[in-house]
Amino acid sequence: MSYPTEAAYYFFSYASKDAERMARLVDALRDHDLDVRVDVQTLKNQERWVRVLEQQIEGAAGVIVQMSLAARQSEWVERETLYALERGIPVFIARFDRVPLPLHLVNRQFTPFEDDFAQGVAKLAHSIRHYRAAVDPISPAAVPDEDNFFDYLAQMPQGDALARLAQRFYRWACVHCEDVTFSGRYTPAFHARAAGQPLFSVVAYLRNPALVFSAERFSPARLQAALPTLRLDTERVNPSVALRDVAQAADEVEAALMAALGGDAQEASAASSARSASDAAM
Repeated sequence: MSYPTEAAYYFFSYASKDAERMARLVDALRDHDLDVRVDVQTLKNQERWVRVLEQQIEGAAGVIVQMSLAARQSEWVERETLYALERGIPVFIARFDRVPLPLHLVNRQFTPFEDDFAQGVAKLAHSIRHYRAAVDPISPAAVPDEDNFFDYLAQMPQGDALARLAQRFYRWACVHCEDVTFSGRYTPAFHARAAGQPLFSVVAYLRNPALVFSAERFSPARLQAALPTLRLDTERVNPSVALRDVAQAADEVEAALMAALGGDAQEASAASSARSASDAAM
């Protein structure tokens, strides 16, 4: 894997809904003597579109991604930045909206544009000009894992507290559950299972991360009785509570989870006793 140090231009990745902001930023970067190319100018009539797009990225000195709410929802922005990282091409992030970065970019630095556009342009241009090819790229992650999930949460409002709380429940699950897995490129989450059934998940919804209880284990009435101080969302199949609201009741939540596991043990013991009695009667 090597960096393309001879290329003179930079590929610009953006969501089509951000065309107006894209034009402003591209013009500003060109005023800083940077050759910035945009797909709408170089890929015409969609002839061999995907392959030409790959060639444009492969030949670039770097990819500049305009990160916004629209870009977070754009499949093509994700594809372009993932492809760049896979090819060892540096990615420079211009963040226009206060949204969490996607998983494959979560550990990378970004230049904020929310408050001061001119200052953002100056900083981004400086970062690009002084980029050193010796810096190792961060490999993209197809799905969340133990290394990036909590960093992802930490970007959000009150993110440090959310990440610590999620780590607490993750550690609890690792001790008490037989299986803990991660999933969700677009909506990252981890899931805890015990006795072959789901127990709970922590889901990093973009606007409101949540602790989601398995409907197979918890009825709304049972949760309300166990967690009277929390405002539960029972509109979905699996009841949930906003993760930020759990902080003051984390002990009670762990007790409710443990009680569910105890119920499994009691049911298993009762079933075993019933089988033994049946065998003895035969």
